[in-house]
Amino acid sequence: FYLANIQAFNISDGELNYLDSIFSKYHNITEDSLKLSLINLAFEHVKDYELKNYYHNQYVMVVEDIISSGKYNSAYHNFLLHQKAQVLVERGNYFRIQNPNFEMALENFNSSLKIRSDLADSIGMADVYYYIAVVFEEEGRVVEAVQNHLKSLAISEMLNDSINTANSLTNLGLVYKKHGQITKALDYYNKSLNRSEEHTSELQSPDHL
Repeated sequence: FYLANIQAFNISDGELNYLDSIFSKYHNITEDSLKLSLINLAFEHVKDYELKNYYHNQYVMVVEDIISSGKYNSAYHNFLLHQKAQVLVERGNYFRIQNPNFEMALENFNSSLKIRSDLADSIGMADVYYYIAVVFEEEGRVVEAVQNHLKSLAISEMLNDSINTANSLTNLGLVYKKHGQITKALDYYNKSLNRSEEHTSELQSPDHL
């Protein structure tokens, strides 16, 4: 399961022994959730980012196999889809930060976004729109960056999520500041400050206490 391509990665003897201790049990396990836990243990333990991405891929493949098996009810399928969506975000960030490939980063983020949209996971969608915006910003594609920050902002406002609303407003200010549009940047910074102050007032109100 895991040794076929392992020598291609930067891995210590200690990590190799740990992985061997984990996956020597893998093929004898029938509980699907435990299989996923073992893969996640491997991901958490190794330091090499390419190997982490390898285990991300394995995790997604196992989740897809479990879902296609039809063995579980819709609630568990949805749980697995949430897990898959999160792994896709982590893979997107791997391609954004550790092994820069913006096309692959966007592919993973958009796949995660599709799952979260199908699950009506508004909070998750807002997070993914943020990451998509960051990719576009790093590519210098300001219009697309702003569009996705605005989508994230709209969801946070719809959910009345004061903290993430303020964060989205700040993110928009940062984009405009980076590209020399100081007036727009200040406008968003002030909106973010106002929203943060409103949130603080709400927390201190007698009704909240």
